[in-house]
Amino acid sequence: MNQKEYTEMLNYLLKHITLIPEEVVQQKHDEAYESLGKIDPNDVIFLATALSLDNSKIWSDDGHFEKQDKVRVFKTKHMVGLFFLSGS
Repeated sequence: MNQKEYTEMLNYLLKHITLIPEEVVQQKHDEAYESLGKIDPNDVIFLATALSLDNSKIWSDDGHFEKQDKVRVFKTKHMVGLFFLSGS
């Protein structure tokens, strides 16, 4: 990806980033732990964060997220398709 493409993607992503207060994420911790805690405790915070927002998604190539059904997960190959192939 060249500098222009990088800048365009970064600007697009920054328009869609929402900061979530820690106390809001903590309210979803137990639900997230039930789904992923025994599989990978390090992933729990990411799932709890996603659960804190309506209709959120996770972008990750970590296969552990595929073992839960609370939040839709996109792999990098899906994201590349969304950004570069849909406009062709």
